[in-house]
Amino acid sequence: MCARMRRWAMRRAKTQPAWTNVRWPKATWGAGTGATVGKLLGPQFSMKAGLGYAPVERGELYVGALVAVNAAGHVVDEAGATLAGTRDPEDVAREYPPVSSVQKDSGSRGLSVPVDVNAAENSSQGAASGMHASARPARVLSPEEAFERMLDAADAAKEAGKAVSPFSGNTTIGCVITNATLTKTQATKVSAMVHDAYARAIRPVHTTNDGDTIFTVATGEIAPDLTAGDSQAIVDTVGVLGTHAMEQAIRSAVMHAEPLCGVPATL
Repeated sequence: MCARMRRWAMRRAKTQPAWTNVRWPKATWGAGTGATVGKLLGPQFSMKAGLGYAPVERGELYVGALVAVNAAGHVVDEAGATLAGTRDPEDVAREYPPVSSVQKDSGSRGLSVPVDVNAAENSSQGAASGMHASARPARVLSPEEAFERMLDAADAAKEAGKAVSPFSGNTTIGCVITNATLTKTQATKVSAMVHDAYARAIRPVHTTNDGDTIFTVATGEIAPDLTAGDSQAIVDTVGVLGTHAMEQAIRSAVMHAEPLCGVPATL
């Protein structure tokens, strides 16, 4: 998250309470303010993501999923098509005429690919707030193509005797919230099941450069019917519904994201 994103998050929290007229904040709120996806070639080619939420109800049972999507990989739809991900470096270079082949932001630790390093600043010119990108997003690579290019860049760096340091500032943190009654062991099982949602909506996922985590919170408002074996059945039910909710929440995080600090969004 750049300094301007931090200031934006603080200003929005003070002037636009997240809970005004909405049940849950979306995308560019709180932890979602600095969240991006598609950093396989470095953060300079990423797209905006954010905070996502989706609920599922079955009778009196409520299962919701809240997630801050800040992944190295791409977010994809049900058919596997990219919703937000790594932008084509060549297209980015054409969109912003090159002025330097060295990353300006020393905090960006991605693989070096020659491109206009002032793109983030240039793209926000003319925006009323100075924060929102005004240019169209460059062509977005498929997850497979982006990964292949990452490997090629790593091979080239090794041949040149340079250190390879993929961008490691990634993590997708999610939480499943339910009114069911679960033990700690059962909640852990639900969290494990819901990781399937990450695999369905993010590609690649669970890499060594990601810190993917899911927590499960159960309020215990619905007591299990122990005589009917409901104690175990509820684990599967919450796990399956939570997986569906988390999958939708991840996609919502990018579909509602706003361009910020020169990082384009799907919108």
